[in-house]
Amino acid sequence: MAVWEGVVHTFDLSDHTSAKRCYAWSSLVEGTNKRKFYAVLHQAPVTLSQDAVRAAIVSDYKNEE
Repeated sequence: MAVWEGVVHTFDLSDHTSAKRCYAWSSLVEGTNKRKFYAVLHQAPVTLSQDAVRAAIVSDYKNEE
C-alpha cells in the first residue's frame, strides 16, 4: 500500500559541506488547496528518494504529536 505517490526531483549539489544530492517534492495539504514543499538531503540513512519521502512522513507525524 502506498502512503504517498508522486514525483520526487533529484538535484545534484555543489559546494555543500555534507551532501552531494537533494530530493525535493510537494504534496497537497489534506483538506486544503495548499501545497507543502519538501527538500531532504542525501545523507545516511537517506540514500534513495523513497528514503527521503519516508523520513519526511515520519517527521510530519512526530511534529503532529
